[in-house]
Amino acid sequence: MILMQVCNFAQNQTVEDSLDLDARRNFFFAFPALSYTPETRWALGGVSMYNFYLDFNDTISPASSIRLWAGYTQNKQLLIYMPFNLTWKERKNVFYGQV
Repeated sequence: MILMQVCNFAQNQTVEDSLDLDARRNFFFAFPALSYTPETRWALGGVSMYNFYLDFNDTISPASSIRLWAGYTQNKQLLIYMPFNLTWKERKNVFYGQV
């Protein structure tokens, strides 16, 4: 859960944080992850996030994002979670979900 909060914090960095359009950049980061649940026991994997702008001239829409969490558990299970959020045309179009 803490990892998702870190990803949500990074996603909320919008153009309001900087009025300079040149400061709007695509952003990618990844790091290893370790988790535990009683059902799956320990899981080792990785978390990544890619923030990007579908239209750099759109100063109202926040960055779109694609996140990925993948891990392998002690119960020999592969867990993959990929939420996404796409925003464009001054926030008139928003497409979000998870795979």
